[in-house]
Amino acid sequence: VAVAIREWYDTDSIERGRCGLKGREFALDPKIGMSSTEMCKRFVESVEAVFDTWKPRNRFTMYNTDISDREEKIVGLTKTKKKGIK
Repeated sequence: VAVAIREWYDTDSIERGRCGLKGREFALDPKIGMSSTEMCKRFVESVEAVFDTWKPRNRFTMYNTDISDREEKIVGLTKTKKKGIK
């Protein structure tokens, strides 16, 4: 990165200005949409699209938490009783 920064620093100021104007032209192109007016326009269009297609979500979802209908699985170590140990 440092090499690229140094290369750009050493570039002629007229060339840097030309590249800057070309970059500005690119950024202000309505197809690219980087100008503030274009960003605002796209934001409004997107919010309106959301309002047009909005489908509210259910407030909550019910899940069956009854364990009796599930297969019992033993994972890991199990407790065993040995003589003389409580």
